Amino acid sequence: PNATHATAFSPDGIHLATVYGNTQIVTIWDVATWQEVTTIQTDHESLIYNQVFSPDGTRIATASTDGTAKVWDIATGELILTLSGHSDWVTLIDYSLDGTRLATESDDGTVKIWDSETGQELLSFSAPAFNNGIAFSPDGATFAMSGTDYTVNIRNTISGEVVRSLSGHKREISNIKYSSDGRFIAADAGSVAKVWDVASGQEIFTVSGVSAGVGGAYYIDFSQDGNLLAVVHADGKVHLWDILSGQDLRSLVCTSNIAEILFSPNGDQIVTSDGRSIVQVCTLAPNKELYTISGYTDRVYGVAFSPDGTQLATASRDGTAKVLDATTGQELFSLVSEGDRFYDIAYSPDGNRLVTANFNGTPKVWD
Repeated sequence: PNATHATAFSPDGIHLATVYGNTQIVTIWDVATWQEVTTIQTDHESLIYNQVFSPDGTRIATASTDGTAKVWDIATGELILTLSGHSDWVTLIDYSLDGTRLATESDDGTVKIWDSETGQELLSFSAPAFNNGIAFSPDGATFAMSGTDYTVNIRNTISGEVVRSLSGHKREISNIKYSSDGRFIAADAGSVAKVWDVASGQEIFTVSGVSAGVGGAYYIDFSQDGNLLAVVHADGKVHLWDILSGQDLRSLVCTSNIAEILFSPNGDQIVTSDGRSIVQVCTLAPNKELYTISGYTDRVYGVAFSPDGTQLATASRDGTAKVLDATTGQELFSLVSEGDRFYDIAYSPDGNRLVTANFNGTPKVWD
């Protein structure tokens, strides 16, 4: 089906960008009025796999399975830059926080850093094919990527020099995450997750018995204050690890066969989804399940907290989205769209809008 994918809000929440199916068309919407601002008829030769706004919201960068990445002007829709150099799908693109650099990763086994103004390729590194790990530090001074020798390499964004090499994993790394304050990095590889201190490069602790399902990105998450790491273990429980001490503080019995895990913005709740039709919300103190969200007739693909943490939204392939009070689990309202099959949901940065992405085409924005 022609699914809508690669949906992104601008950093200021003013614009929403969507891509429809295989049309290679990017549509920019005004979030306040839901009028089209710009329709960009890109010259990508195949699927747009990923897109991201520049930090100032004036440009959008697209990554394509045609092996190129391109940068577009939001106001005019004009092409600004074409980033050529990859020989296979470009699967990820991201800006540094200061907007001066772009990072791309590709199935050709390379990660490249580009000057975002000139399009000049500044740095290129070998990485595992189908690499799943690259992340800019919160201050933009460094970025972390998985190496071919199962390491996490922290590199200077300007020079590309390896500042730290974090070792210990014995197989391909499936995900890398910085804590929100940039002090720590967590990376999982198969059934093992490790946490390192970024400044010293010292391994703080190792977690064994991690759930080794497909897509490791769903099985670990930092709390917003960076003090806790939530890890889904093979025993089906969510274990909470104290970052500084490396202690397994406690475990939460949530959904069986967990496919996704998410901290609330204030860090006192954890949401789990089984990837089917059950979503559970657990509170950390006291340690108990708060409520279970059910009543779907098909898989639940998306869960999201509002920016202030007061609401929880879910999206199901049965064409329903539910918005609940995050504390009590009381359903505030449902969004029903007959004929649609939702696979993701997101809040705008100001929390006033929701966007649902659909398997069968057009994205929908809700007040």
